[in-house]
Amino acid sequence: MTLDLKRILQVEDDPDIATLSRLVLEEIGGYEIEQCVTLPEAVGLALNFQPQLLLLDYMLPGHSGLVIWNAIKMLPGYKDVPAIFLTARAEPELRAKLLGLGALAVLVKPFDAMKLSSIIGNRWRTKAGQI
Repeated sequence: MTLDLKRILQVEDDPDIATLSRLVLEEIGGYEIEQCVTLPEAVGLALNFQPQLLLLDYMLPGHSGLVIWNAIKMLPGYKDVPAIFLTARAEPELRAKLLGLGALAVLVKPFDAMKLSSIIGNRWRTKAGQI
């Protein structure tokens, strides 16, 4: 994992959250963001955009964010791609499961969008420092 995070792929089906996330992450965080909704789109963008981090909605139409994360991790060069999950489900068991699988964070919706960039940056730096 490199120390400088630049490219984030977000998979989110709520257009308001997607728009707000893009604005905050690009303008405040200085990140490059690509966004999509479906598994095929996510795989295609992963191959072309080469994200360093995935920002995944847990509950999506057709697939969970976990399914998308696992699919992308099967692509060449993405075995260790980190993910942060956004979810409306606040159950501690889900949070524990995702963190146990290696997610950097699990944020419960609604979340403070203005803190999203700093949360991502902090989790990224913490993870990078462990390598």
